[in-house]
Amino acid sequence: MKITIKFIWMLLLLAPIIFQACKDDEEPEASLAGTWTVSDQEIKILAQGQDITTLALALLEEQDIDIDSILVFPDNTRITFASDSTYTTTPLEANQASSGTWSLDAAANSLTIFDNSDVDPVIFSVQTLDKNNLVLSTSEEVALPAGTIPQIPIPVNAEVIFTLSLVR
Repeated sequence: MKITIKFIWMLLLLAPIIFQACKDDEEPEASLAGTWTVSDQEIKILAQGQDITTLALALLEEQDIDIDSILVFPDNTRITFASDSTYTTTPLEANQASSGTWSLDAAANSLTIFDNSDVDPVIFSVQTLDKNNLVLSTSEEVALPAGTIPQIPIPVNAEVIFTLSLVR
């Protein structure tokens, strides 16, 4: 009888250890905090629902407008999101460095960047956030006056969609 009681007590004491060891290893929750590098950017321009990206980018090149100047962040920029909700960028060209604050909504669906030099924040939709990849997108409505693009002789509203891919 004493052996049985000791055995039961031993099982009761070891049970939490045994069940803890069998617990599934959970993937750590993805965090925005850390340093990310811009790996790819995509621009899509829609006018009245039609994709005019190729036409618009060719026009910019014809007018010697640097396409990189309209990107949210230059390629290969490193962005460090600190846990205190501040960020800094380290682009290839030092004169384009920026800093500010950021906020990520509770569901990790929306990232808002407040640049110290800008008045308006940039609000990104979070497409992917995992341990090594971050994909963001944002869009902006732009009014194109008649003749801005020669092939489009009437004024139109265009939507410029930026997709930004970053890796750790």
